Amino acid sequence: MVVSGKEASSSAPVVVFSRTTDPYSVKAKRLLTSLGYKFKSIDLDERTDGKVLEEEIKTLTGLSNTPFIFIGGECVGDNKDLQLLHKLNKLSPMLRDAGAKEHGKL
Repeated sequence: MVVSGKEASSSAPVVVFSRTTDPYSVKAKRLLTSLGYKFKSIDLDERTDGKVLEEEIKTLTGLSNTPFIFIGGECVGDNKDLQLLHKLNKLSPMLRDAGAKEHGKL
């Protein structure tokens, strides 16, 4: 099913557009997992519409490489930006404010 990038980016509190073999995508997902937050992963290289979706996300965000990370429907950047938010102690509050569910929490 073809979904627009804008629609997909707000389909969950946290959405990560990634590639399964991209080390930066892996690092971003590992950080979110280590913090205990659930997220929706859209693996562009495993979708028939992945190239089209990736180009649309690039146009929407101005970013050129995966991962493209959305929190609360807003792009927060790529892995480097996510790591910086975490280092500055801003990531967890953003995730909570967006309604991201913690693993094991109802």
